Amino acid sequence: DVDEPASLKRPREDDAVPEVETEAVAVAEVKAEVDAEAEAEGVPKIVEEKEVEDDKLERFLLDLEFVQALANIEYLAHIAQREEKYLEQESFIEYLKYLLYFKEPEYVSFIRFPHCLYVLDLLQDPNFRKAIPKQAMLDWVRNQQHLHWRYYKKNRAPQEDNKEGEGANDVMDVDQGGE
Repeated sequence: DVDEPASLKRPREDDAVPEVETEAVAVAEVKAEVDAEAEAEGVPKIVEEKEVEDDKLERFLLDLEFVQALANIEYLAHIAQREEKYLEQESFIEYLKYLLYFKEPEYVSFIRFPHCLYVLDLLQDPNFRKAIPKQAMLDWVRNQQHLHWRYYKKNRAPQEDNKEGEGANDVMDVDQGGE
């Protein structure tokens, strides 16, 4: 037998193998120590990263749901006519400003009802917030939304060089009898 250097020798079953401490184990131990110290002092525990990510996702989904609900004029009327007068509360106005992040390119793709972004813009205006609780204003907004849906495609400018042959150029003009 040739003697191998100690670093190349394979451990035998009866040899004690030193326990290797991984980085994850070390982090978990430190976190446990910090949590124990914090609990002893009455400070809340360190929140798990997954919990933080889950909280951020939940907040994003709630914000998204609220923003998209603004496209529903009946919901807008509900908010505007509540006794709590949400549209006059500074905290609610700040929340509406905060929600403008949905207009950023990385977030706008999550929006299914783009009209909600227009309503969100309107709600930034104090004059609109004062007028929207009135039934006449709600009726006007509802009518404008209906007209937008009804005539949107018809009023679009023709798309030039449309490679797929689809789009505004293929829509029949009802007023011209389909010519």
